[in-house]
Amino acid sequence: MKTMKKLENLVEYGSLDELDRATSERAIAKFGYPCIFTPTRTVLYDRGNIYGELESIGAINRLRGILQLGLANTCGYSACSSEDRLAHSFICATEIDKIAQRNNLEDRYLGIIAGMSHDIATPPFSDSVALGLGLNDEEQFEYVLGIYPEFDELLKRYSVQKKDLVDVVAGKSKSIMSQLINSKESLDVDRWSYTIHDAWTLNLISSLKKTKKMRHSPLKNIPVIDIDKRYVPKPFKYVTIDDNKIVFNNMKNLSDTLELRVRMFTNVYNNPELLASEAFLEGISKSMIEKGIINKESLFKMIDVEFMELVKKHGGEIGEKLFQLSKFQSYGTVDADEKTVKEFLTSNASTPFVVKRQKRFSTAADSSVMVDGKIDTYRNWRPEHTLSMENRMASLNKTFVYGLEDDEKLSIEVQRTQEKFGVG
Repeated sequence: MKTMKKLENLVEYGSLDELDRATSERAIAKFGYPCIFTPTRTVLYDRGNIYGELESIGAINRLRGILQLGLANTCGYSACSSEDRLAHSFICATEIDKIAQRNNLEDRYLGIIAGMSHDIATPPFSDSVALGLGLNDEEQFEYVLGIYPEFDELLKRYSVQKKDLVDVVAGKSKSIMSQLINSKESLDVDRWSYTIHDAWTLNLISSLKKTKKMRHSPLKNIPVIDIDKRYVPKPFKYVTIDDNKIVFNNMKNLSDTLELRVRMFTNVYNNPELLASEAFLEGISKSMIEKGIINKESLFKMIDVEFMELVKKHGGEIGEKLFQLSKFQSYGTVDADEKTVKEFLTSNASTPFVVKRQKRFSTAADSSVMVDGKIDTYRNWRPEHTLSMENRMASLNKTFVYGLEDDEKLSIEVQRTQEKFGVG
């Protein structure tokens, strides 16, 4: 079995064929049952270590029941062994681990723990619930640590201070580990991991070679791609540490990752039907909090299936249809802020509706790069591509208005709103 490089507890394979051979019955008999990450071609083959200990903690194990894409999870075909937040967390942790070992970085255990635990303050259905309820996972991270006391013993065992972990996850530390898990300006491992994981799941990653073995995606405007030959950009494989700063040395891998992020935002994260469902879910979730059906602590101990049952039970007609994306239709965009649109419609429409402002994302174009022996930002090195990405991101800044299916009355009211404020 050829491998690119073997590190402590990790093996990284050069191709999916090699990975497939590595996960054969003979390999599993030798290593035990491994944890496999198809997009990154990394195998975590020894579970008797810090990874296994972290996975046994309730806050982290719970992420197995949280869909990575929230309500968007049913949009595409997945070749991954899992589509949950735990898989994303494993990818983060193993990538940080590889960087730490290759560069002899201190605080390796701090980085692994941060990678595995950074999403524990994710509510059921991920951002589909978090954004609507104003729950910031970084701000709630320390709170969730407190309601899962088993973290304390593990942190003590690996000589990691809780304050250091909180600061790294929040991006408040100046350490390399903080830059890797939560950089305010640059591409970090967290952003790279969910981009790769989500793009792989939704067939947005391009194929290196056309073959007859194809998979079809049910999501509109998503290309059909051969899942066995897909190219996964790995910019963190080619980084150096310069003056306590992460510097990218492979421009193609970095450029391809940034471009893939824009494609994810424009094609998936801001899909109109998805935003409609999220907007309705926001209203139901707030209502359940006001009625005391759920609270902050219960949200961070609940998995998707449990939350879904509550929504169906307490959400009325909308709650019953919420988990079927096709049941909600967009009536168009409006060139006005969310509050203004909502106030105007409230005085004119009597049928149920929601208003949703699209979320804007950072292009991460301020990442540091090494070009001809000099360190600069990607923005300065490729200004045209940066401008293109930012223009496409800016086009997402719209307000959508939604109603229940076949709602002709609301459709007329939305048209009047567009006539007053302009079409987004």
